[in-house]
Amino acid sequence: MTTTAPPRRGPSRPGPPRPYLPRPYLFWLAGAQTGLLGDAVLGFALGWAASGYGGGAAGLVLTAITVPRTTLVLLRRGRAGICPAGMRGHYLWPD
Repeated sequence: MTTTAPPRRGPSRPGPPRPYLPRPYLFWLAGAQTGLLGDAVLGFALGWAASGYGGGAAGLVLTAITVPRTTLVLLRRGRAGICPAGMRGHYLWPD
């Protein structure tokens, strides 16, 4: 018993070429991604170094890293939820 592929419905044509992104934007994007990677590595390294002093120290350091970030995210999201125009209005008219 042999199986065959289903017939093609037509030639595949590539779409129109996409425009290139501007070079300054690509530099900014690369810098932003590098900064985010550095933040993640720093948090991991601090937790790793603190674990050498015991689980309590590691928990304290990781909590000290996480709580401010979480608090700021919740405060920012909370302000957006209080906006009288709703979330969509907040993005249309940021304060």
